[in-house]
Amino acid sequence: MICRCDQDALTPCSSSIAPVISGHLARAGATLTSEIVEVEVRRALEWLEGERSAHQRHAAVLILRELAESTPTLFSSHVQGFLTLIWVALRDPREHIRDAAIQALRACLVLIAQRDVKWRNQWYEKVFLEVQNGFKSDTALSIHGSLLTISKLTMLSIAAWFDLQYSYAYPLCRRTAS
Repeated sequence: MICRCDQDALTPCSSSIAPVISGHLARAGATLTSEIVEVEVRRALEWLEGERSAHQRHAAVLILRELAESTPTLFSSHVQGFLTLIWVALRDPREHIRDAAIQALRACLVLIAQRDVKWRNQWYEKVFLEVQNGFKSDTALSIHGSLLTISKLTMLSIAAWFDLQYSYAYPLCRRTAS
């Protein structure tokens, strides 16, 4: 659906409506669902890479959130790419993109929480390593992205796993706040 849109013609309105439509199409369960999800996720991940317009980046995170929520089984094959590229949006200078990115990450974390322990811990570890990298970078945007992620992890009661990492994260948060 969104892949047929002119990339330069994306507006804030169209970039917020298109993901909802994609989610509804994917939920409909038509025979093309897996193809729709595959095309849309690939396109959205591509829009997170490199220098893209704010509208494309915003549309990308909205699409990814919607598809992670609507088709978790199909989206699960894209978790690795998602967790690699979502940090671009979580560290974006525009607040509305960071806010949408944390909602997309939330949807992915909910999906991850429903998987087996080995798979789940692997992805939590990847998220936590990126949180650490954000704190180490000493840029306000990276630190904000890491703080948003910690907030979302604790809200989702992933804190049990995260508590194991607490001894590292807490001093970083305190140092950053000082």
